[in-house]
Amino acid sequence: MWPRKNTVHLVQLWLDRSKSQPLSLFLGEHPFGEGGSTPVRDILALFISHAHRWQAITLGLNDAVQDMFRDVPLGVMSSLDLFDISVRNWSAGSLEQLSLCLHSSSLRKIAWENFPQDYLPTSICWSQLTEITLGCVRNSEDLFEVLVECRVLRVLNIPHLGFTSPRRGDGYIILPDLYDLRLGFVADVARILDGLFLPRLTEFRLNNGFRGLISDGWNASVNLLQRSECRLKTFTYNQLGSDETELIQALAMPVFSYVSNITIGSPISDVTLNALNNRNLPLLPRLEEAFFTDCHTSDGAISSFVLSRLDTSQSLTLILRRLEANLCGPSLYSYDLQLKERILDQKIIIMIDASP
Repeated sequence: MWPRKNTVHLVQLWLDRSKSQPLSLFLGEHPFGEGGSTPVRDILALFISHAHRWQAITLGLNDAVQDMFRDVPLGVMSSLDLFDISVRNWSAGSLEQLSLCLHSSSLRKIAWENFPQDYLPTSICWSQLTEITLGCVRNSEDLFEVLVECRVLRVLNIPHLGFTSPRRGDGYIILPDLYDLRLGFVADVARILDGLFLPRLTEFRLNNGFRGLISDGWNASVNLLQRSECRLKTFTYNQLGSDETELIQALAMPVFSYVSNITIGSPISDVTLNALNNRNLPLLPRLEEAFFTDCHTSDGAISSFVLSRLDTSQSLTLILRRLEANLCGPSLYSYDLQLKERILDQKIIIMIDASP
């Protein structure tokens, strides 16, 4: 990470000692430092000289080293499984050349991000990839073109996508093996979800919520889960200015009834916790792990939620196994902070942090 000149000989030593073993390598250049500094070029040259042993590679590079992949023989990376690249100000030709170097039958996972985010190489072998992180797709049309080529994709992560539009054409893009969908700063999540059919989806992460109409986002999410007939197990939701009533109404839908792990990054109050411990409302009956990062609750609300999930004698809910909560607000939370001591005999992991 941000290597100096005296690092180069150590890298050479480590590579020599590794002999013929597969390599997991990381090289990070300072994003705002002097691009293509001598130690970065020297270390990257050493790495490339062992490309035939690459297995998991993570690179963060500026444009001054973009020439270094021009002479890499095609097919030399025969053991490559994971390639994670973040580059700044590379030309389209250099990005294409790099992507050609990655043609290997063993490659399964790729994370690709370049700045400015206006070019995605066309020669990546999408059909064999099982995990994709794309931080450089310009619009949803480009994303859909990629997804149509994916045959065995299992994990899809879109950290940001600035422009979305409805998918052209009839039918849905079917990703039969995809179980983990992660969306970040996406302009309109609903337009992405409306084009997909994901029968094996079990993990759904809305890391930055819905940037379009929240109601449209919830409708698209529910519709995706319903038509895919999948059983969602993990759900993450983080929405600025979220409406707790909308959240509760969505979680009460049957498509969320199999969720056993939930993370809510949005601010929640007693309204959400009271709904979660209301035995008359079958909200998340299979919940085993809960992570609440922004609780503006009264003292005792967390305790009531936990206790309602531990006593299952009169309900069909599963027993809560883990809770992590960050309590914020004017309350001193003396009662909630003593929760661990009061239930020592219960097999549950509790981590509560009360911020002033």
